[in-house]
Amino acid sequence: MEFREVKRRKKMPLLVERPMLGSESIKKSMFERQNLRADYRWISAEEKNLRKKYLNKYIAVKNHAVVLADRNVYTLM
Repeated sequence: MEFREVKRRKKMPLLVERPMLGSESIKKSMFERQNLRADYRWISAEEKNLRKKYLNKYIAVKNHAVVLADRNVYTLM
């Protein structure tokens, strides 16, 4: 029996602001969700470059830019 090493692809963790309902208007909430979707698309498109630049780090993304990066998720938050 032969043992083969299987490479696991690490998923890049994401920190995201969740829009709060209640005091905020529905239009503002919809706008924030659109920005959030756009950031997810940007992360997907730039995944290869982000993995190279921020290897083994958590990142926070806003408006198509990395705002913060750190090895410790609690420090990042």
